[in-house]
Amino acid sequence: MPLIYNGVTIPENTAGALNYNGVAITQVIYNGVAVWNLVTGPSFAMFLNYQIITRINDLGALVSANIDLLNGPQRLSDEAGCGIGAVGTFYNGSMGLATVLRLNPSAIILSTVALGTYRRYLLGTGSASSIGIFWGGYILVSGVYTNLCTRINEAGSLVGSETAVGVARGAGSGVDFDLGLFYTGYAGAGALNRLARINTSGALIAAETTIGTSRYYAAGTKVDNIGLFYAGQVSGYPLSRTLTRLTSTGTLVGAETALATARWHHQAGTSGTVGIFFGGDIGTSSKVNTNLATRINSSGVQVGVDTYVGQTMSNYAAGLSL
Repeated sequence: MPLIYNGVTIPENTAGALNYNGVAITQVIYNGVAVWNLVTGPSFAMFLNYQIITRINDLGALVSANIDLLNGPQRLSDEAGCGIGAVGTFYNGSMGLATVLRLNPSAIILSTVALGTYRRYLLGTGSASSIGIFWGGYILVSGVYTNLCTRINEAGSLVGSETAVGVARGAGSGVDFDLGLFYTGYAGAGALNRLARINTSGALIAAETTIGTSRYYAAGTKVDNIGLFYAGQVSGYPLSRTLTRLTSTGTLVGAETALATARWHHQAGTSGTVGIFFGGDIGTSSKVNTNLATRINSSGVQVGVDTYVGQTMSNYAAGLSL
């Protein structure tokens, strides 16, 4: 967030710190009160459902009002999202077109580009090397789950060719460790607890493994270098409220825990030092759309209480961190 003094925006360096006479300033204190701090983690989580953008900060509050993309492409549902550099990138969805929608942090459309192979229920993750990795999904025309990997850069261009990687699946989630760590999912015969790691060249890193609790439509995000995968559906109702924490090597961190409100079809992003799990469907016997936001830190502890934020968001919405 920029610092404005007497109407003048103080310049920041590439790390976001203020530049003052060649010195990088990370905090400004006025009369004993910190009025500006360097944000070291993503500043907010961004969620897309249909053509509505909701942005939520680490306090669980809306960042301004919901934003309607108006004449932008209506994505409907089933897309995957990731933050690639400073660009929110949403790929595919239920409209029947293989398209990339790129937004800046203010939710202004940068471009809509057709590329790659159309499918639904993808798993997506962003990479610090500015490559988004979109993996798996369901190919509607042939009625099969796929193991296709599509890599997209910050400019919205395809990186190399699509590759076939690992075991086909959809309806899982991925987080970014300078590689894509993809966990849980569905492949037509029950929930999965499979873990796959894919590098930015689109290749599998070691063999896939199984770990933790099988489920699908869980949501994942990375906080303080820990991947958090939360809730989902195991088999019918009741829904899961399991939290699984994983390292970049695919190792379980501590024991799995159950917390907050069970749900599925939700999505996740990170703001500062908390993962925000938003929207989805709750209910004990049938799905009920919600706008519930749950904040969880890297220790696997819920931060504050569940809050209701913005408008109801389900139908397999997509989330990312910016």
